[in-house]
Amino acid sequence: MKLLEASMPGTPINSDQVEPLTTAVGSLIISCATAEAILDLWQTVIFQSAGGRKVIKRMGFMYGEKTALLRQCFKDLELLHEFAPSAIELLDELDEVFDTRHIVAHQRPISVNEADGTFTFQTLELVEKRTFHRATTSTLALGKIAGDALKCEHLHAALIRLTQELIERFVPDAELQGLTPK
Repeated sequence: MKLLEASMPGTPINSDQVEPLTTAVGSLIISCATAEAILDLWQTVIFQSAGGRKVIKRMGFMYGEKTALLRQCFKDLELLHEFAPSAIELLDELDEVFDTRHIVAHQRPISVNEADGTFTFQTLELVEKRTFHRATTSTLALGKIAGDALKCEHLHAALIRLTQELIERFVPDAELQGLTPK
């Protein structure tokens, strides 16, 4: 029995391919971190000032938890219904970008297919009641990573606009200390 069986499609990543990959991955990680910080602000405003405590017991910590709780608040809180269509659309678009971010943040690049320029990423997934690791892989084109970074950067303006609308509606001026995005 093999302890770990993992295929490595493609060829090893060479030094010429490292810089463009790390540039695209770095841009995506930074752009997603900014977007997630904005979602933290949404949670704060909704939880503290827009009735969020009636719907959720606590704010989310991980990205998926945050977006699930935000969706629930936009759906269940009548005060937020006018903001719901644009908020849900933004969350849907972010989900697509964050799927790519999840791969590049939690898997390691192991090879590249030089014919089409796709990179293969690999992670060890716990299986069998956390008693064994199974290698799983994902493939992404460099253009997909860079494109999702750019898409997320473009979403920042809409995210900030909605944040400002939420703050203006639900947070009295006296409470604004440190909440307004610059």
